[in-house]
Amino acid sequence: MYSKEELYQLKKEFWEGFDCYCKHINKGRKKWILYDTKVKGLSMKFDAKRDGACVMMELSQKDTAAREKMYDKLLSMKTYIEDAFGEPLHWEKQFTGDGNRCVSRIYIQKDGIDFHRQIQWMDFFKFFYEKMSVMESVFEDIRDFIMDNG
Repeated sequence: MYSKEELYQLKKEFWEGFDCYCKHINKGRKKWILYDTKVKGLSMKFDAKRDGACVMMELSQKDTAAREKMYDKLLSMKTYIEDAFGEPLHWEKQFTGDGNRCVSRIYIQKDGIDFHRQIQWMDFFKFFYEKMSVMESVFEDIRDFIMDNG
């Protein structure tokens, strides 16, 4: 079990390692979109946990109707999105996240790896890089459709 400070240090080393991995792969040119999607309430996230890795697109609008409308638009593109990944994704219209906030999310996960095991970090890094690259590419392709108010 880690102390609060040890866990903070482990997370810091992990994300610094991932940043170095990305810079090495891309010769320093890759900057992830993440929260800078230009779509209100839509962000893309990495999640490293004890039970695996996750790359997700999250809808966090406070207005439930607006969030569900955007989720339904994404759902209408499910075949296109999943074809880009080459495998099914997890689709959750309602997920209670941090602080009991309800969000919608679409994600892909890799089970069987543990963030606390540094020997497995390269598995996280490769998964994150590969899947977020696909997630961002799909997002760029469908951004205008998502933003369309029709």
